[in-house]
Amino acid sequence: MTLLKHGVCRLCRCQAQAVPRTRQRPDLTTAATTGQQLFIADLVRRVHLAARTRERGSPEAHQLVGGSFWAMPRWRQEPLFIAERDMSRVTVPDVEPIDTAFTAYVSAQAEARAEAQGWSPALRERVLRSLYLLSAVHGPHENIKASTVATLPRQRATRAITRVTEVLTHLDLLDDDRIDPLDAWIQRRLSNVHPEIRTEALVWIRIVRRGGPRRRPRSTATVRNQVDASIPFLLDCSKRYRTLRQVTRADLTQWLSQCAAPHNEAVALRNMFKTLKSQRLLFANPARGLSLGARPGSVPTPLSPEAIQTLAAAAEADPALKLLIALIGIHALYPHQARELPLGADPLEG
Repeated sequence: MTLLKHGVCRLCRCQAQAVPRTRQRPDLTTAATTGQQLFIADLVRRVHLAARTRERGSPEAHQLVGGSFWAMPRWRQEPLFIAERDMSRVTVPDVEPIDTAFTAYVSAQAEARAEAQGWSPALRERVLRSLYLLSAVHGPHENIKASTVATLPRQRATRAITRVTEVLTHLDLLDDDRIDPLDAWIQRRLSNVHPEIRTEALVWIRIVRRGGPRRRPRSTATVRNQVDASIPFLLDCSKRYRTLRQVTRADLTQWLSQCAAPHNEAVALRNMFKTLKSQRLLFANPARGLSLGARPGSVPTPLSPEAIQTLAAAAEADPALKLLIALIGIHALYPHQARELPLGADPLEG
């Protein structure tokens, strides 16, 4: 049985209220002329409340060329399925934008970024052409994948791809689905390690990379060095054990005694076992108080006679270079200190 209110059922009333009208009452005959629109139960009120919120706090509108305005939609429709787009054979004359206002907005933002960063005319043209192709086949409710950006035609130059990615990231339109090269490298290095030991080692590597409670993330170079130093020990453990909980202090001492320069290995292993113990993956820390040994010293590599002659010849005609060579060669000036030297005296200083 259907209940009527003023001769109209609830479905027809919801259909009439879904049509936007300006200072007018809903047209209850809308369903009879446009057809019925089914709604999922208890979602009609939420839709109306979202529309009122959108009216009160609408996103910032951007003025486009010609006096028109465009604003990024607040809500985005998730796709039913995601199909990969190959832009390698697409050209500008072949594409008609889905939303011309959206394409104009992206181009305007790229123009402003190019003006602020001083792009060259050639780079500016390549980036604008690429953004036109991408925004033409994507709607304003879609994110653009980084893998799609990489398939653009004649855009293999790293600089252009980087600028396109920066613009899309700035506009919050990029879906970065690129594979992290460090992740791929770690997986390759751990490929021959026992699965359970690999899982435990990945917990340690994740904390070294991302940080944790009272742990700040380390640089990529530090991550690579510590993983490189620990891999031989993990491979050796995989031959005898199934988990790092079986490792004893005698195993660590025996392993480090076989290393030519055990300092780096000891630092990595102490860090790994300390982290796993803090994550409650180990019952005890076998590396606690483990001696690190002497830090390996670094001996500077001497310059060849040809390089010395080249520097001397160049310094003869350039007093600034002669001073710089003296500061680095005699007083051991660091590279960052040499780069920060002022090129001229400050006229305000006496």
